[in-house]
Amino acid sequence: MAQDATLRRITVSNDDGDVYVESSGDGSEVVLKTEKVRVTDGDVYVGTSNVGLSAQIDALKTKDDVLGERIDTLNDTQIEIRGDLDALETSTSGRLSNIDTTLTSLASADTSLLDTDASLSSRIDELNATDAQLKATDESLTTRITSLNATDTALKDVDDDLSSRIDALRDIYVNELNVTDKQLIVTDATLGSRIDSLNVTQYELKSADAALSSRIYTLESTHDEYDRIDAEVASLIDSLNATDAAIQAEDSLLSDRIDELNATSEALSAIDASLSAQIKAVTPPKCISPGGLKLRYDGERWNCTCADGWSGATCETPLAGTWKLGEVAESCDSACQSIGYVCSAEMLEVKDTDVDSAEKVATLMQQEGVLCETFDIGQCTPCGADTRVPYTGTISASSAVVCTYSSAERTKWGDCATRYSAIRRLCYCHEDPGN
Repeated sequence: MAQDATLRRITVSNDDGDVYVESSGDGSEVVLKTEKVRVTDGDVYVGTSNVGLSAQIDALKTKDDVLGERIDTLNDTQIEIRGDLDALETSTSGRLSNIDTTLTSLASADTSLLDTDASLSSRIDELNATDAQLKATDESLTTRITSLNATDTALKDVDDDLSSRIDALRDIYVNELNVTDKQLIVTDATLGSRIDSLNVTQYELKSADAALSSRIYTLESTHDEYDRIDAEVASLIDSLNATDAAIQAEDSLLSDRIDELNATSEALSAIDASLSAQIKAVTPPKCISPGGLKLRYDGERWNCTCADGWSGATCETPLAGTWKLGEVAESCDSACQSIGYVCSAEMLEVKDTDVDSAEKVATLMQQEGVLCETFDIGQCTPCGADTRVPYTGTISASSAVVCTYSSAERTKWGDCATRYSAIRRLCYCHEDPGN
């Protein structure tokens, strides 16, 4: 142990080992007292703080544990959401496969209708050949013609029935069978045209030969064939009706599933909103300059501390305000007070971009009833140092109204209390943040 009177200190050292400072006995303690560090009751205190380093470390550990628990909860929630999304994808794939199968069945039915149309066309070609032969027949076929008329009426009824059924199918499957519907409409028009041709032929047959009785029997056989074809078409229509019923049942199942998916979506939206709120609570906001001063954590969330004249979650919103033209030799404090607002040097600087061109100042002056005749940037000594800007006055030599605006090199802004003789200051006035 050595004492240095010049430096006013005592040095304890041991070149061969450690140095121990101990105290014994009840209530005894070792006190290290300096302006920077002190040790009391087993804890270390720095500066003027009343909270020891050990206590501060314990508090930080407690906050770290709480944050760890919140992160674990968020991870568990993410796993649950991923499971729900996987189940949703599996169910949707199955429904899409069923829809593909249904569309394949509709395509098969459409092909069958096309085959039927081809068969009808072939039959009509045979009738045309028969008509050519009947043109040379005897007039004695008048009684047979009556029978043909009856047959023709029956054919028209069949044609009308086919048209109504085709129209019904078109209404039901307008989206799925558009191509087939167009083909059926064309076929129907062709049948009508050919039936009209048959009517003309029937009048010509009045001069035909009686020897064509056997031909009439052939036509009657043809009528029976039409009946058979009509039965086949009716069977196809029944098959399409059954397919439609199956599609409607499948549509009902899909609607129920969509309702389930919508409910799941709403639940996921609620979970997402909850997660967003939790993340927002632990994520510090960005305090926007110049209104935002600093971040502060209140134990639950981060908050921005705003400068005077600014508000909002990120201090992005300035107080409401307006530009006011003062009277001659009137201060901005007085001009703003006359309309119930206040003036601040900080807001004069912030709002300088409103008066940094002749056009902007001219507009503001005109709103205050002043028509600027010439413009200036003030006393440029140096440029931007004129703290009176913006203002208006008159040039003594010409009596012209001059208005000043801020320059890009501006480095100084005026205060609110100063009065200037012979000019009227344009002042920015805003709400009192104290109110």
